[in-house]
Amino acid sequence: MMKRAATACLEQTLVPLPYFDSVLAQVEADADRPREALKILDDAISTSERIHRHIHDSELHRLRGEILLQFDPLSAVEAEKAFTMALAVARAQHTRTFELRAALSLARLHCQSGRADQACSLISEAMDGLSDTEFPEYQAAKGLLVHSRSEASKSEHLVD
Repeated sequence: MMKRAATACLEQTLVPLPYFDSVLAQVEADADRPREALKILDDAISTSERIHRHIHDSELHRLRGEILLQFDPLSAVEAEKAFTMALAVARAQHTRTFELRAALSLARLHCQSGRADQACSLISEAMDGLSDTEFPEYQAAKGLLVHSRSEASKSEHLVD
């Protein structure tokens, strides 16, 4: 009975609890406790599914990917899945800020793994129709786009 009451409270709250979970997960990661951070995020994603509140899912997945890479660079495949999910959720919800943040994370990973052309495509698409006055991430995206284009150009010259 108590569990049903708690679930009902969660379903009625106006406070986006997954946001607080993402903040708590970041605190755990900053304190060098990646397992705890990932558990918080996984629980938040599960809760979001259970109560059908997906407003912060994109950020939860993106942060999960960032924490995976921060503590285990060899987890690039799992991190890429998390970033791809974050991007898909943001696009489905038409949340441009979250889309840009997810695209930035995924594009950085692509650049690190020698896929600068894919990074360019991701960033260009996410930036389409945005201006630097709308989103603080815009300048970071713009810088990564320039870098990605440079890297892609170098790769083309090596092939020639």
